[in-house]
Amino acid sequence: MSKRDWDEYFAKSSWERQYESERKQRILRNKVWFVANILVISAVFLYIFINLIIWGIKGIIALFH
Repeated sequence: MSKRDWDEYFAKSSWERQYESERKQRILRNKVWFVANILVISAVFLYIFINLIIWGIKGIIALFH
């Protein structure tokens, strides 16, 4: 770390540093939560979509029998 970095580090109080680190963690947690939600929602849609296709194929097969 350069002298300027150290000066900034010591200029900030401990609660400011703690607040910043908590803020970074919160942003990271929100990003992770957002990605997890998207994955779950897309998995549910994929499941429904595949089921509709399977039922559609079964229906077409049933029509021709």
